[in-house]
Amino acid sequence: MSNITRTIDRTLLAWRDAPRRKPLVVRGARQVGKSTAVQIFANRAFDSFVTINFERRRDYRGVFEADLDPKRILAELEIKARATIKAGSTLLFFDEIQDCPAAIASLRYFHEEMPELHVIAAGSLLEFALEEVGMPVGRVEFAWLYPLSFSEYLNASGRGALAEQMPTYDVEHGVTFSLTEVMVQEMYKALHEYMIVGGMPEAVVTYLATGSFAQSDDVLDQIATSFLDDIHKYARGDKQIANVGLVLTRLFQFVGREVTYSTLGEADLGQRTATSVSLLEKAMLCHRVRSASPASLPLAGSAADKHFKCILLDIGLARRMAGLESTALLRGSDLMAAYDGRAAEQFVGQNLLAEGLAAGSEGRQLFCWIRPQKSAKAEVDYLLARHGQVLPIEVKSGSTGRMRSLRVLMDEFANVKQGVCLKQINAPLQQKGIVELPLFTRL
Repeated sequence: MSNITRTIDRTLLAWRDAPRRKPLVVRGARQVGKSTAVQIFANRAFDSFVTINFERRRDYRGVFEADLDPKRILAELEIKARATIKAGSTLLFFDEIQDCPAAIASLRYFHEEMPELHVIAAGSLLEFALEEVGMPVGRVEFAWLYPLSFSEYLNASGRGALAEQMPTYDVEHGVTFSLTEVMVQEMYKALHEYMIVGGMPEAVVTYLATGSFAQSDDVLDQIATSFLDDIHKYARGDKQIANVGLVLTRLFQFVGREVTYSTLGEADLGQRTATSVSLLEKAMLCHRVRSASPASLPLAGSAADKHFKCILLDIGLARRMAGLESTALLRGSDLMAAYDGRAAEQFVGQNLLAEGLAAGSEGRQLFCWIRPQKSAKAEVDYLLARHGQVLPIEVKSGSTGRMRSLRVLMDEFANVKQGVCLKQINAPLQQKGIVELPLFTRL
């Protein structure tokens, strides 16, 4: 992991140097590399690094029981950890902080009484702990970590020069594209790997070390098992636990389709399945892409909780949880048609969330457009808020496709001046307000 540069590195460095810094909470699903990213950052940016892991050392929890006085807490932690914690030169890291709710509450007082001390917290299933304990609003700040994005994968696999040439699209400045034909082919070769391996750090490291998709699949299977084993930590009752597991293993089949609870949960109760989706979203194992109106911003103002699609945490993990082999991707040249186009839409959504510059849309949410008129069905995969404009994104499997839904949207909503279609093509094409871009283009 030490050779993997993550997008969050820039965020952490800016946080370290900020004059009005607050304790930082790193949020993300299990096994996306939170602890490793913090450790690598600390080794590069601080004289010393002290980790307080509440899962490994249960005795640390007792330090926070008497009161939340940061000076006393710090003195006792130094004794227990056998380390010196010095403001300005030490990074204090509360790992697995969900196992010590009082430590979450203490972040407020570290901010108010010891603002010069650099404190970072992270944990597994942290969203549930924050919901129970309450957020120290205004006293902490947040950074988000997802599986490796495609550009991070390029860097990790020794293709940093290629990552620097990744094409971008901006509603104000248009397309930046400088790839040669050789570069395009290398980009698709790397994308081929990424669509199989995904971005879970351990799977990436395993594949890059061995060159074996089978071995990276073994790692993904182990991660999937650990996620299934975790369900009892946040779901209650045997039927709900079973339903969460069913939903998690079936969700990849619904990528690109509007989710209906009765179908997703098979014969189970719709309400139980709805609860499962909510729980999985809090665990950050899936992300709801809610239908919104392109008529105006903010998109969240018109987003519908009952009409949505889903993507999962990671494309490689999703494939393995659905029990799908990599054969369709290994043998096929049309990568975007794999698994009936689900892989393409998953890839785009996952990278919209993971790319630090794009950060999804509004408040790290993703939106789509599902036309309400059932008699004239139309769907556009993603709606983004960019520079005060609504930017619709359609993902087309293969290199062909008429973009009918995208044109319907632009005809119905006069405020939408531009649209993007991501396809398996080698160079940008422009036609009637719609720009067609290679699938790996950064938005």
